[in-house]
Amino acid sequence: MNIKTIKEKTPKSLRSLAGFSFVNWIKLLISNRGVDPNYIFVAIMTSLFSFLFIPIRLYEKLFYQKQLEQLTIEYPPIFIVGHWRSGTTYLHNIIIQDKNLGYVSIAQVSAPGMFLSLGNKKIWKITVDILMPQTRPMDNIHFSSDLPQEEEFAMGNLSPYSFYHGFSFPKNIKEYFKKYILFDGLSEEIKSKWKNVYLNILKKATFEFNGKRLVLKNPPNTGRIEILLQMFPDAKFIHIYRNPYIVYSSTKHLYKKLLPTLTFQNLNEEETEAVIIEFYHQMMQKFFNDKNLIPPNNFIEIKYEDFVDNEIIELKRIYEYFNLPGFDEYEENFKKYIESQKHYIKNQYSLNEETINNVYNAWKFTIDKWQYSPPK
Repeated sequence: MNIKTIKEKTPKSLRSLAGFSFVNWIKLLISNRGVDPNYIFVAIMTSLFSFLFIPIRLYEKLFYQKQLEQLTIEYPPIFIVGHWRSGTTYLHNIIIQDKNLGYVSIAQVSAPGMFLSLGNKKIWKITVDILMPQTRPMDNIHFSSDLPQEEEFAMGNLSPYSFYHGFSFPKNIKEYFKKYILFDGLSEEIKSKWKNVYLNILKKATFEFNGKRLVLKNPPNTGRIEILLQMFPDAKFIHIYRNPYIVYSSTKHLYKKLLPTLTFQNLNEEETEAVIIEFYHQMMQKFFNDKNLIPPNNFIEIKYEDFVDNEIIELKRIYEYFNLPGFDEYEENFKKYIESQKHYIKNQYSLNEETINNVYNAWKFTIDKWQYSPPK
């Protein structure tokens, strides 16, 4: 059986849950009242794989937890924030060409509870590359185990405190958004647990990259400025924004392509459109309210349309503003990566008049602020 056949025969939802914590998985099944009938087989397979990995996760706790507790994150992270489909991935993939920086990788988020204990990480990375698609389903961007990934997936694999559980259990997606992006009505105890899990993930990445400064791209963090500053008061924040009309269409496409690879419950298209409108509004409003908490010298904003085709100029502006080392040393790396993406074809979207009006009425606070028009 060749790699292509293995990919085709692997249940899509299993690809993202290969390293799931068994206890966490059972808690999620109970709290979300199980899965829809058409996902029972995938749920059984997920349970089996998760159960089989218990010894490795226990080994990691036994032999690495003490080292992680003693590890100090010396350099405050650089957080790239912005709503999904705003250009965060492209910006992140360019910046990590700077070898002074570390990140949370796809290989790590696939098995965050046992990644450090896998004796031969090359074998695990090959396994991840086999199970994962070669390109992201929503935009055909190259996908491999060594590339950076949103640490939100690791949060979901390790704990119940992740918004991305809303993708697996979309019937409760609003509740996950309210709790784990807005932190609305969440007790101090749960907030503390969230911080501990998140810090553990970042410590593992720091350990893997020998203490380098981490640069992190995680759209849910756009609504978490306050709690991130509690953890890292001197963290740097890069906010990238894009035409909201394009963001709406692209996010709708994201849900259409991504949910089938993660979900265990059904969500119809009308419900999907409603949550996209609602989540953008609530998250961006919270971001605007909280971004003033960031010291001015630690915050910079980038307009996506200005960044594309001017990447080096904008990147140099970031490095100079934050007084980061390494730009001159790795400028050629940045240019090579940018050149490698020149032939990438973006998804094209068209919006009817009704959709344009709906988006404007809901999101005019960003559309007017940033002076965007509907795409032609």
